Amino acid sequence: MFRNCCIPNRADIVEEGKEETMSHSNIFPTFTIKDLAKAKPLLDKCVEDTKAEAGCLYYGWTIKEDGSKLFCRETYVDGAAAGEHLSCVAKSGALGEALEKGYIALDNIDLMGTESDIADAKKVPEFEGFGLGSWKVWDSFQNFKQTSSEEASTADFYTIQPTFTIKDLAKAEPFMKKCVDLTRTEAGCMYYGWTIQGDKLFCREAYVDAKAVQAHLENIGAAVGEMLDSGAASLDKIEFHGPKEGWPTFKKTADGFGGIYWDRYASFSKFKM
Repeated sequence: MFRNCCIPNRADIVEEGKEETMSHSNIFPTFTIKDLAKAKPLLDKCVEDTKAEAGCLYYGWTIKEDGSKLFCRETYVDGAAAGEHLSCVAKSGALGEALEKGYIALDNIDLMGTESDIADAKKVPEFEGFGLGSWKVWDSFQNFKQTSSEEASTADFYTIQPTFTIKDLAKAEPFMKKCVDLTRTEAGCMYYGWTIQGDKLFCREAYVDAKAVQAHLENIGAAVGEMLDSGAASLDKIEFHGPKEGWPTFKKTADGFGGIYWDRYASFSKFKM
């Protein structure tokens, strides 16, 4: 039954050797951990179930360094694929069981995508049923390419997840554009770009490994600092998600930004650079 609900959403996903101009869609759920040991078998089932979804680029769990919070890093080729995933989650029942038995509690869940992707995801009843909010893409690019099977070369990727409060969007936009243009030059960047929800600004960004994270921080730090110093926006928090063994590569620099660290628990990737 689960496999039957996960049909392909787009056949023309990528062409080899080209920067991808389409914008993917992310689902961003955060949970409070109540009993991780009991939750783990159900979390593992979520990972295995999602591998059947043709439109999933990557999926998996990260755990906050202090063990209090759980996050699911998950990205789909478009809004329709994200909507299909929500339907698949409901049919699978694994996540629902973890919630109903009190092993984890849902704090927040949002979708990030273009206006059309958000509209497509909203077509499934689970979007409203799960209480998703939405963040609209302002500008972005992506360099990764979908693969038909799991890809070991990108298994250890990292995401940086900064949230800002917008004070003056018109004033912030030139700095935001500068950040996109600077990051576009980085060989290790999978994707990068801004999303907006009300007065909140979030940067969607991912990197192939810990060295690429450090390279990005060195490249972009001054530009972000200029935006903050201008008063156009203020930084609420910045999180680094990925394998703990790579943290020392960038942690000294990230600590300067007030970094919060999340270790990978279980995941898969179906993309390559």
